This record gives sequence, C-alpha cells and structure tokens, in this order.
Amino acid sequence: MVMKKAEIEDLNIVVKLKIDMFTEVGSISLLQDNAEEQIYEKYKELYQEGKGCHYLVYENDSVVACGGAVTVSYTHLRA
Repeated sequence: MVMKKAEIEDLNIVVKLKIDMFTEVGSISLLQDNAEEQIYEKYKELYQEGKGCHYLVYENDSVVACGGAVTVSYTHLRA
C-alpha cells in the first residue's frame, strides 16, 4: 500500500471517489445535476490557492482510498 499526495492532475480521481461516496450512501440524488463538474472546478480553484489537499491510497496500482481537507472561509459568520 502506498499513499501519495494528490496534485491538480489527480482531481478527476478525487472527485470520482467523492461522487462514488455519495452514491454508496444513497445521497447522490441530493446533489445538483452537474455536481461532479462543480466539485471539480471548486477543488481546482482551492488547489491553485493552496487551500486544498487530498491523499490517495494505492494498492496494486489502483486507488483504493482518498482523504483530504479544504480550507473554507465563512466571512458572513464573523462578529
């Protein structure tokens, strides 16, 4: 098993796994019709700003897991 930090070039994999997660838990119908594209574009923007990071876990050259985080700002909630 090998863990690798995802790069912008890996975002297709990251987003696919995210969509798969929603599908597996039965929540895919709660997302917008173009959710995959929207998530990809937002992650790409966050990666370019240094505010996104994911790690991919490979086993036998296949991605078997992904985890990560993004930084968000809720300026409308500040006092």
